[in-house]
Amino acid sequence: MDIHDKYRITPEEGAAVAKALTGLSDSTVSGSYHINWKIGGLCKLDRDEPTNHVHFHNCWEGHVVLSGSGELKDEVGNHTITPGNILVTAPNIKHEIQIQNNQSLSLLWFMFDIQFGEESCSSQDLESRLITNFLENHKSVNRDAMEILSYLSFIRGYKENTNIIDHWVIRILQEMLLFFMDKLCDSTIAIHEPDSNAHEVFQKIMNLTNSNIRQRFSVQDLAIACGMSPRSIQYIFRQSLGITPTEYIAEIKANHAARALLRGIRVQQAGEMIGIPDPSQFSRFFKKHFGIPPVKYRQMSLEQLNFFSTTFEKSGFRKFL
Repeated sequence: MDIHDKYRITPEEGAAVAKALTGLSDSTVSGSYHINWKIGGLCKLDRDEPTNHVHFHNCWEGHVVLSGSGELKDEVGNHTITPGNILVTAPNIKHEIQIQNNQSLSLLWFMFDIQFGEESCSSQDLESRLITNFLENHKSVNRDAMEILSYLSFIRGYKENTNIIDHWVIRILQEMLLFFMDKLCDSTIAIHEPDSNAHEVFQKIMNLTNSNIRQRFSVQDLAIACGMSPRSIQYIFRQSLGITPTEYIAEIKANHAARALLRGIRVQQAGEMIGIPDPSQFSRFFKKHFGIPPVKYRQMSLEQLNFFSTTFEKSGFRKFL
């Protein structure tokens, strides 16, 4: 199968995913680095507005080309771009994207900031080496990155089946960002991509957990529900997501509790809803997944959500859908 066929998503599907992800942001530790990122959403350029104008940012800007063709102009030169290409511009680098041949051009765009955290793990770990390689050796465009669309396709399927965008999607986006950096380096360090064939297994386990949110499940329970061996279940999760089935269920429960808290449910009730009635145990569980105790969850600062807002306003971008 041609790689373009394997990872193809229609412009409409790409636009739907981009719109669904608009505004999502997170701060995460990857190896020895702290990364803040935010999804800008869908940028569409056409004959009415053929360019996003010359501009620059105080952080990194990335794009995934969803449809159409165009050109990226930066301080390195001019770069032709087509669907499946990925682009990046470094902080304070003037750049512009414009259409070609009067075609519409649709892109998923996002911002990210990379800071070194001395308290983090060894700089020899995989993620640290990948990010260091990106910072030292990145190029403006990779025209052979069609696999990036597999992440968007995976998220589209997840949303269609669950009708939600939650913390689990954040994990996929974090993985996509690492893959993005890896593909923009001349010497790459392999990062796994989501296996769409495993989606059915994930969906069965998610349905089972959501229907029995208070219950604890062993790997054997999950294997029976999916009609597979425990070893096969563990292999699928390890290869596709890099986590265990138990961690996957914990993510589902944590997201369930977080949504309950945002609806005004008391902390103890939220814990009881997911089968963790002890407040202290629930607080530790919640903090492990979200980084803050549940009592502070509803009081989260908007500072991170607005991290890139000033940059956006000054960027010259106007075609946000």
